[in-house]
Order: sequence, then structure tokens, then C-alpha cells
Amino acid sequence: MNKMDFTDECLAFPDLYDIYQSAVFDKAALLESLRKIISDYTEKNILDCSVGTGFVIIDLIKEGVDIVCADGSSDMLKKFSLNAQSNGIKTRPIQINWENIGSTLPSMFDLILCRGNSIVYADMWDKENVIDSHEGIRASLKGIFDSIKLGGKLYIDIPSDARGKYLLGKDIDHHPKVINGKSIRVSERIEECTTKMKRKWDVKLKIENAEYGFSRFSHLIKEKDFIAILEDVGFKEIEKINSHGERNHHCAFLVSK
Repeated sequence: MNKMDFTDECLAFPDLYDIYQSAVFDKAALLESLRKIISDYTEKNILDCSVGTGFVIIDLIKEGVDIVCADGSSDMLKKFSLNAQSNGIKTRPIQINWENIGSTLPSMFDLILCRGNSIVYADMWDKENVIDSHEGIRASLKGIFDSIKLGGKLYIDIPSDARGKYLLGKDIDHHPKVINGKSIRVSERIEECTTKMKRKWDVKLKIENAEYGFSRFSHLIKEKDFIAILEDVGFKEIEKINSHGERNHHCAFLVSK
């Protein structure tokens, strides 16, 4: 487990997100699922283009899988580097936006991972103002497409159409966990605005008696519309797959170039 520092009076977002992942995800199930996805690519070129703080990916690297790690956020990559260092991993992550991956690293990877429901945050994330199109998602997917070798694959997930009422407009209180001797409680809420096609994600964390929180914004996109963008960009053989350990309101795709 990554060493987490709870001593700061005001934890930065990457610290909070790191704690959130450890408190909410089934790490063992997620690792097993990702091992199956990358099993045919361990001797090939793999990129995680939304590596964030390195949750589970650092574990795979420790197991000997060579993964190029990238993210668009310098703050997230600083936390990633600290986590890697605390796990004895020497790696140099790349800060790059998705739309620029193809021009910077053209036709380089056999497998790209874009996990954690990341793609729907393209050109939104901390912006409350609605961006009234999916062009940011399209541009990001095009950049990713151009970085994949012919015959290579992309593993990517988005919110599922079948999520039903899970999380929508309700506070979901997760079972408390003890991490590094500290009691962690997580509550989250997702709200959707179908007229503006926007989602808002609110998270509250209680670490012992200290309370923290953050909000982020993303696009609301239907699976069929996402698939249509994948096809327009050039992806083919779009397969919806089960990915154990990811959130149960996400759906995952494995697609080919």
C-alpha cells in the first residue's frame, strides 16, 4: 500500500483522491482484472494515459510490467512520483494532454489504458461552466488513437447507461476503512443534468475527526454516443467487457485500431 501522509492540516486534491481510491475501490479485484487485460501485452508497449496518483498501476510496475505513465495534471504526477518513490519504483511520468499524445508519441503503443472514468472529464474537470459539446472527448480520443500502433488496443471506461438510480442524487456512504492507522469515511454524490448534459461529483472524506471534500464536473454521455465517437475517430471491434474492481456504475470497452 502506498504510504499516505495525513499530517498536513490541508491536504491537496491529489492526496485526497489517493485516499479516496484506497478507501472505495476493491484493489485486489481491480488488480486481477487489469492483469487479465494486459496479459497479452507484458512484452509490448503499454501506456496508462490517465495514471493519476498511480493507484494499482504502481503495483503492476512492481510486478515487473513495463508501463509508460502519463497524465495531464502536474499535481497528480507529483503525487504519483512520491507514491512510486515510496514503493521503490524508479519511473519518469510524462505530463501530456490526451489530444497531444498522438502528435508527440505517434503509433507507439500496443495497448493504452484510459481508466477511472477519466475521458468524460475531458475539457471539464474543475470547470463548472458547461461545455456544450463532446468535442473535447472526440479530440482526446483522436489523440489517443494516433498514439496506438495498427492492430493495437485501447481499454477505456465511462459511466454506464445501466447505472439506474445508483449514486444519482443520493449520498452514498461507503464502509469505513482504516488506512495507515487512520479511520477513513467516504461519502459521495453524483448529480446529472440531462438538459445541459453535465455531471457533478461531490466527495466528502472524514479522516479521523478532520473533514475534507472536493467537487468535479464532467460530460454526461450515453454509451451509444460514445461508441459513435469511437467509430468516427477510427476505432473498430468495439467490445464491451466486464472489469471487476472498477465502480459498478461504470462500463468498460476494449477497442482496436
